[in-house]
Amino acid sequence: MKAMRNVVASLLALVVFTGCTSLRGPSAAEQIMLSLGALQTAEEAEDVAGMLAIFSDDFSNADGATKQAITQMFEGLAAQGVFEAISFDTSKAQVTVDGDSATATPVSVVTPQGVQSFTYHLKKESDGVWRIVDSVQR
Repeated sequence: MKAMRNVVASLLALVVFTGCTSLRGPSAAEQIMLSLGALQTAEEAEDVAGMLAIFSDDFSNADGATKQAITQMFEGLAAQGVFEAISFDTSKAQVTVDGDSATATPVSVVTPQGVQSFTYHLKKESDGVWRIVDSVQR
């Protein structure tokens, strides 16, 4: 099952990172939802590298977290097997795009302790990929 999830995550990431071959291609909002879907798929596969790929190297939030801090946190959670009990839910997320910046909300993180909702701020980086640059707990 995990092998299948990894294959699906890899294929989804390939679509997200290389673009769509249709004439129109996915809209910015669709690209963002694909990125959030890749985050969800990577979490389900306990793929820390896949999760981190959706976060910008410029990530920081009001709590002082940086990409380095979330890398350490994700690696620690993975080592403890915590991701087996956590899930990301992007099904209710609404995306608002303003040029190369966007907001996706709510993104829910479901844990045994309850549901936490976040607003993610994203930017379209120089490689054309939308990545999370900030998260705010709602």
